[in-house]
Amino acid sequence: MATLAQLLKLQHQIETDEGKIEQKREKRSKLIIELGLKKGDYFRGRGENFVTVDGIPCRLWVSVDGRIELEDLRF
Repeated sequence: MATLAQLLKLQHQIETDEGKIEQKREKRSKLIIELGLKKGDYFRGRGENFVTVDGIPCRLWVSVDGRIELEDLRF
C-alpha cells in the first residue's frame, strides 16, 4: 500500500536528480564552447563539425540546446 511519505520521498529524489541533470547540461555547454564547436541556431537547427574520435573521422552535430549526435564517417 502506497503512503504519502513514499510519494514525498520520490518527489524529493526527482527534484535532486533534475538538479544533477541541469548541472551536467551546463557542463556540456561549457565544454562545447571550450572546444570551439559550431552549435546550431534557430535557422539551421544543428551545427556541423568534423572531428576525429579514436582515429576515426566523424561528423559531430550540435543542436541549439547542446544535444550532440556523432556520425561515423568510415567509408
